[in-house]
Amino acid sequence: MNSIDDSLRRWLLLDALGATVSAVSLGLILPALDDFIGMPRVALIPLALIAAVFALTSMAGALRLLELSPARHLKRIAFANLLYCLVTIGCLFAFSTELMLFDYLYFVGEVLLVMLLAMKELNLARNAKTKP
Repeated sequence: MNSIDDSLRRWLLLDALGATVSAVSLGLILPALDDFIGMPRVALIPLALIAAVFALTSMAGALRLLELSPARHLKRIAFANLLYCLVTIGCLFAFSTELMLFDYLYFVGEVLLVMLLAMKELNLARNAKTKP
């Protein structure tokens, strides 16, 4: 195994950790804070499930349980993360009349963080392919 693959696997682990935090936040913590959260459970639970699937997929890639190279897997995860951001933004628009300030702070922050992570992942995957 080379150092580039090790680095990419660490990024997959970081992605798995972030997705796990999102899944727990969206599926357990935010639904319990009904007084402060306007995003309905009908949106929170599917977002949590998506994050959980992403966590498992990233962990599987980091542990080499999938047939993809780390670079290719990281690229796919990055695109999935960007799609997740679009879904989250769609939820913000769809439920805008129900949302509170905390909703906007949490979800805009999450989208910005996930987008930054995805852009870094795409850059790493692209650079890994060009190295010998």
